[in-house]
Amino acid sequence: MANQTANIKDLSQRETLQSDAFSVYAPVYQQNLLNVPILKPVLIIICSGEKQLESKGRAETCYHDQFVFIAGSNSIGMRNIPKDYSYHAVLIEFEDDELPLKDNGETSDPVDFFIGDMNALLRESIAQFLEISAVYPEELLKLRRKEIISLLISLGYEGVFAIRRAHKLTDKITEIMKQSDAYSINISYISRLVGLSESTLHRRLKEENTSIKEIKDRFRMGTALHLIQTTDLPLGVIADRCGYQTHSKFSMRFKKHFGITPAELKKTRQAIVLPQSE
Repeated sequence: MANQTANIKDLSQRETLQSDAFSVYAPVYQQNLLNVPILKPVLIIICSGEKQLESKGRAETCYHDQFVFIAGSNSIGMRNIPKDYSYHAVLIEFEDDELPLKDNGETSDPVDFFIGDMNALLRESIAQFLEISAVYPEELLKLRRKEIISLLISLGYEGVFAIRRAHKLTDKITEIMKQSDAYSINISYISRLVGLSESTLHRRLKEENTSIKEIKDRFRMGTALHLIQTTDLPLGVIADRCGYQTHSKFSMRFKKHFGITPAELKKTRQAIVLPQSE
């Protein structure tokens, strides 16, 4: 069967369209990752290969020409499986306020992710988003992301309403870390920015089952994973960007979190050299 998402894959690879509005993960060898931190709600379109997901005892597979929508403030196990040495996924992150609530105020039981099939309308909408991503300002891209959400709902994907909402304070602190030197800021600095005393901040985060240390660690690991998956930066540079003074400490922490070392993960993206025929 022809890959119906070939146009999305082609657009995502064009240098002229590269932007922060979407990401591409394209390993050539299988990746097994534990506790992948999802910092924002994300739509992942599988253009080739398969993605297996596991969260809280629930395991499902997302095949090519399908998508998976994953809630933010979430950690999830993932296995990215190339087929014929090809795995290609396009990721689009959403802000929590871009997700809708039902008009009648009813709430659904929250879910960590749901899987759906791509169709012609959805493929065209995603393709248009990629085409404008490098030239449209963020306020217009926000409107286009909301259009994608509205399209999913019109296609019957009620799971959008059930996607687990992000913890507001955790999400706000994560944004502060993205806009600041995340690895040197302390609780006093964060307290001032969020307008809470340190004791109240600790209490509110405890209610969200987290802490400044845990948020910072998730942010570090999420940033490191993203850089390894999407860039060719040396691992020493990535370790430094993520606030680790030595490569060995970075590697140990990464292995403990994901179950794989940064070097092992990087090797899954290396091109396959096929033997030359005589």
